[in-house]
Amino acid sequence: MKSKLLSILLISICSCTPLNEKPISKFIALEDIFSFEECYLIYFYSDHCGHCLHIKDDVDQFSHKSSVPFYYLNVDENELTYMPNKENLIGANMIEEFFIVGTPSLIEFINKTVTNYYLGEAEILEYITGAK
Repeated sequence: MKSKLLSILLISICSCTPLNEKPISKFIALEDIFSFEECYLIYFYSDHCGHCLHIKDDVDQFSHKSSVPFYYLNVDENELTYMPNKENLIGANMIEEFFIVGTPSLIEFINKTVTNYYLGEAEILEYITGAK
């Protein structure tokens, strides 16, 4: 009886998440932002940012539909350097070179390198609506 119950439980768990599908939306730690080879997006937000809260639903919908892996990073839980010029971040490929300009920010990485930076509601909404 135990064996049959365990088999049913395992089948139920495995059927919820097919083994050939990888999650495309999740949270990431700051130390892991340069960990992936492929193209991926990281959304930097704050729980206390009115602009982040305003576009939260749009970003969440996009994250679930995106064919590009999409990660979230809460800046309230991480010590980040803030700098005034996002163009200086393009090309960064190590944590020592990384900073953010503010929240909300959506940053594109390809082969462990920052390739694009979208800052604020307008830029992020323009990107995610154009990328759908």
